[in-house]
Amino acid sequence: MVRTLPAITAALTLAILAAYPRLAPAANLNTYTGPSGGNWTTPGNWSLNQVPNSTAFDVLINGLGVKLDAPETINDLSITGPFGIGLTANLMVAGNLNNAGGIGNNTGAVSLTVGGTLTNSNSISMFNSTVGGSSPTSLIINNGTIGLIDASTLVGPVINQNLIKSQFDAGFGGSTQIVGPIDNTGGTIDIKALLAGGDPWGGLDLKGTITGGSITLFALRHAEITNGGIVGSNLSISGATTLTLTSGVINVTAPITLQSAISFGGVIQANPSLVFNSTTPNSQSVGAILQNATNFYGGLVSIGADATLTADQVVSKELSLATNAALILRPHGGNTPATAYLPSGLGSNALVDLGDNKLIVNSTVAKTTLISQLTSQINTGRHGGDWLGKGVSSSTVAADQSATGSHHFTVSLFDNADLGLGTFGGQPAGSQSLFVATALIADANIDSLVNDIDFDAWFNHQLALTPFANRGDYNNDGVVNGKDFDLWYSAAGALAQPLLDSRGLDRAALSAVGGVPEPASALVLTISPWLLARRRRRVSS
Repeated sequence: MVRTLPAITAALTLAILAAYPRLAPAANLNTYTGPSGGNWTTPGNWSLNQVPNSTAFDVLINGLGVKLDAPETINDLSITGPFGIGLTANLMVAGNLNNAGGIGNNTGAVSLTVGGTLTNSNSISMFNSTVGGSSPTSLIINNGTIGLIDASTLVGPVINQNLIKSQFDAGFGGSTQIVGPIDNTGGTIDIKALLAGGDPWGGLDLKGTITGGSITLFALRHAEITNGGIVGSNLSISGATTLTLTSGVINVTAPITLQSAISFGGVIQANPSLVFNSTTPNSQSVGAILQNATNFYGGLVSIGADATLTADQVVSKELSLATNAALILRPHGGNTPATAYLPSGLGSNALVDLGDNKLIVNSTVAKTTLISQLTSQINTGRHGGDWLGKGVSSSTVAADQSATGSHHFTVSLFDNADLGLGTFGGQPAGSQSLFVATALIADANIDSLVNDIDFDAWFNHQLALTPFANRGDYNNDGVVNGKDFDLWYSAAGALAQPLLDSRGLDRAALSAVGGVPEPASALVLTISPWLLARRRRRVSS
């Protein structure tokens, strides 16, 4: 509650001093007694008949407004309200500032700097100006409202228990800067722009970490995080905002809804959900999304209808793509991070583009159901062999399978119950895990080699009905037969024929559908137990 104090009397002065212990009765306490709106630099406006213009003064402003008409430095400052200081010049408070009134400016760029603690229980409003501490040990405690208009800067550390807000005039392209950490627990940060002809104005440059509370970014031309991030906050980004994370992290414990274009080079960590919705523009680009990464089955990433999310990596419990939605994973060359998700179904015409990445699918649903779903999605992406379809596909494989490509790669499905890998692409994997990967054709164990191990995988499962490459289905048709052998033979190159010769096997017979050559059957029966008894080496990818 804002208190209005009448003219100073001895009793009221004692009450005020009791409320603000730092302002002890002393010769250096200088109280503003001039007219409301009077100048700071007029000696007669002060109780000591002297302008407070050095750290020798503690200043009390108790109900009457004063205009700071020249730069000043003082020790402690207390404003009891309802009026306070109109800034037309810079003010340095070397000690503490307690504001229960109002501080602000409406013209020119000025600064309000505090060396100790700034406690705000009413209003601070800065226009194209700066408010904050003079050192990392300074502190702002906000229980009122701090308003940052147009290109204003807030320098922390800040404990925000109420409202920090920013707005931009139409046609103004500057940015609000927040520097240093903000403990936003129980507070709200609301940064929005006015729209002129539907175009956003203004932006946010965050150079620190915001923790907790609620953050709303609306219709900003840009919002950029260059250090620190947003941790444990309820974050809403809407309007035509473009959010860019060049480093740092967004880590929230409440659902995030992103309706704007975003570009991330850092990490988004979220639980329980990330929701990417279509807007104009509807393309969203991120670095890594680690959705409750320490929990194998935590989090949701949802991509709305017609929205496209481009990412380096996504780790989550569940990935949901609505109609015409797309998840595009950027190629990484040899460094291919995995994307773990529990598919809740791809909407009509939806796309997961693996690029050259690895995908872990962990699920608590029936494995047969999951296998059927993934097989269907991969076959839709295969699109007759050009890999230009929707479903689960790969632009890397599509380029490789084009007229000018090498025709070495495909998208394959693997069952980790057979492979027994503890990790895949740097992410944990279990016996229930299924893998989808951009891999060499006929590479059964995903070790980037095609050799005798991959031949054995085919040979030991010939005629089996299976969708898994680790069991010899190399062409995604669900049957292990001569067509898969032909793919292995071509991919193995110079190794292929010597291997067959060493085992007395005939290429033509093996190329026949399910073919085991006669009259070499006796030889095959001799070799097969040896093949089945071989201890297959484990490979970690």
